[in-house]
Amino acid sequence: MSPTPAEAEAFLSTIGEPAIRVLVARVDLDYVVAEDPTGEALAAAAGMRRGGVLMHLFVHPAYQRQGLGRRLWELM
Repeated sequence: MSPTPAEAEAFLSTIGEPAIRVLVARVDLDYVVAEDPTGEALAAAAGMRRGGVLMHLFVHPAYQRQGLGRRLWELM
């Protein structure tokens, strides 16, 4: 079953860069982020709830296949 366009949009809004930046600021979550060289956009992000539950591990397509995801995972 595929999501409706509204359901897809609602989900994507929870994992976009603005949402990730809000999550990074929360004290009850542990996040590691890698910014692009300009410092203005995220290249990758990994987030974990306390207790070791992985929430997010995203790498922007422009930065994939460079070991960035593995490095974030190791830091988590």
